[in-house]
Order: sequence, then structure tokens, then C-alpha cells
Amino acid sequence: MLTTVDDEGNLVSRPMSTRQMDEAGDIWFFTSDDTDKVDEARAHRDVGLSY
Repeated sequence: MLTTVDDEGNLVSRPMSTRQMDEAGDIWFFTSDDTDKVDEARAHRDVGLSY
């Protein structure tokens, strides 16, 4: 789950799917660039991830 903060300060959680895991242990999630979650993550850089 990816949790972001919307413009009103509400926490918004969305399910995400793992797309790739590299040798360094980094986990990659992909989404379209023109989504609310991307806008919210850009506006409020602190996000929550639960796996």
C-alpha cells in the first residue's frame, strides 16, 4: 500500500504492485505520471509504504 497526503491533509492509501526488485534490495513500483498519487507525492515528499 502506498499512502500519500492529499491537498486537504487527508491520508490516502492505494494498493500497489511490486514490479521489480534489484540486487541492492530496492523495490520498484510503477505508475502513470499523471495520477493523483504522483501529484500528492511530489507535493508532500513523505509517503508511507506497507508491504
